[in-house]
Amino acid sequence: MVRYLSLFILLMLVIEASAQRPSRIVVYKFFDDAYRQGGFGYTCGGTGSTISIDKTQGYKSIASLKITLDPNDFSGASVCLYNETFNLTPHLLDGAVEFYIKGAHGGEQALFGFLDSDGKGKKTQSKLTLNKYVQITKDWQLVKIPLADFPDRGLYWDETRKAEFPDRINWDKIAEFRISTDKGTNPHGFQVWIDNVEIVKGTVPVTTPEPKVVVLE
Repeated sequence: MVRYLSLFILLMLVIEASAQRPSRIVVYKFFDDAYRQGGFGYTCGGTGSTISIDKTQGYKSIASLKITLDPNDFSGASVCLYNETFNLTPHLLDGAVEFYIKGAHGGEQALFGFLDSDGKGKKTQSKLTLNKYVQITKDWQLVKIPLADFPDRGLYWDETRKAEFPDRINWDKIAEFRISTDKGTNPHGFQVWIDNVEIVKGTVPVTTPEPKVVVLE
């Protein structure tokens, strides 16, 4: 009798824990074997950088994004949504960006960023280094970055003044994500594959909102 009672209690605890654990919900997909309708990839900075869909391999799928960047300069590769934007504002405290990544050599150093769009060509980027979330190897690994980790202020490129300037990113108009590298951080070259780039809920703890700071522009 005691044994059955113990098993019943254990079962109830498991059920309760399962009920409290949030389910994984995919809110948006940036890339899943293909670009979204109208979407495309492009590179910036450096020479010889490329981004393409590699149909010879993927993470449990038929394709992935192959990215090669110039290790001797600041360079990046972006996936653009083209005629749509994602509203990440409702998911900043309990959402994450998740994707799979692997490198050609292992040890590649990279940054991941989001870019907004003001509809007039201005793009502000909020980015952070991947080192805190993954050590890239030659095997596929899951990367999970809470959206709350990204800074609210980023940088945009002013073509007229040929320089970057700080600005607040507009989280309800995210138009791109970017993989980038800093000059001199990849002496053996930089080539990675990424797959299944998604915005999800239910996989990271809910973040307590920080007090609002008024910044005079």
